[in-house]
Parts: sequence; structure tokens; C-alpha cells
Amino acid sequence: MPRKPRDEKDDYTTREIVASGDIQLDEIQFVVPASDSQGHSVRIWLWMPQGLKNQIDMILASKLWPFRTEPDVIRYFIMAGFRHLELTAPLPYPTILGTLEMMRQIMVDEVYSIGVLEGIEKLEEIYHDHIKARRFEEARDLVSRNVQAAEGMPEGLLKKRVLATLDEKFAGIHSDFPMNMSSGVDGS
Repeated sequence: MPRKPRDEKDDYTTREIVASGDIQLDEIQFVVPASDSQGHSVRIWLWMPQGLKNQIDMILASKLWPFRTEPDVIRYFIMAGFRHLELTAPLPYPTILGTLEMMRQIMVDEVYSIGVLEGIEKLEEIYHDHIKARRFEEARDLVSRNVQAAEGMPEGLLKKRVLATLDEKFAGIHSDFPMNMSSGVDGS
């Protein structure tokens, strides 16, 4: 399907954006495993209206989401329904599905955390490229903008980890620059 040119007046729907290939949906957000970490699972069998079955078929055929089979879709909707029920009337004790959802969210956070830390490694490479090319203002600005972005992160362990990593890698930032940065030569 050819992409239509972007125009600021265009009002893209999520479906059009995903179908255009401009974004990729992360499978971890949609696929609920068929068994627990020990390989335990149960099989259920149910009847449903033909209309629901048709909608599941349309979801699979659209290939907009990373579902491969009908059970993938059904497990996802069971989990989404469970989340909705917990929001409307939280249970006084953790349930297996609630625990699985918490564990899934921890994994999503961990994947995000790894991506952020890999981004800092790339930042360090770009920073050193700027220093080697004597683009000191660009190097300083690059680090400064990333520190500001990290300071704007929600409070938590990831923010602390990111700020500590940035501090560790760029604490001596001023020693990387010559005395007279505006002329591009050091003062000696």
C-alpha cells in the first residue's frame, strides 16, 4: 500500500499510522504467554457469538497487531478485561492474573530500561566524535540536553540509574574542553 504524503492538515488515525509502517508495535505489550514460567497451562473451551469470532478474524487479517493466532487474541482480551475489572473493583488480594500482569509490566520496564542505557552508550560515542572533531559546544549541548531529559523522567529507580550513569560518564566534561572554546583552540 503506497503511503500518502504527510500533510499537517491530515488527521491520521492510529490504524493509518500503524498500517503505514511509521511505527512498530511492541509484541511484549500484546502477546500474553500460553503458559507460566514453569510451562503450566490449562485448556478452556467456549462458545461465542459468530460476530465476536468474525471480529477476531478481522483483527488477525489486518496484521495491525502482533497476534499470530486466535488464542493470542483471546488471551490478550481476557487480560485486558481482567485489568478493567481490577480498575472498577480492586480485589483485596493479588490474583494470579494480577501477578502475571505486574510481572509483565516489570519486563516491559526492564526492556525500556535496557533501551535507555543503550541510548546512553550511543550518546557517549557521539559525544566523543564531537570532541575529536573539536565541536565542543555541540558536545556540551548534547550532554546538557540529555541530562535535562533525564531529570524530567518520572521519579524512580530508572531515573536514578540514568542520572548516575550520565554523571559517571560525563562528570569530567569540563576537562574535555580546551580553555578557549570559542576559538576552537586551547589557551596554551
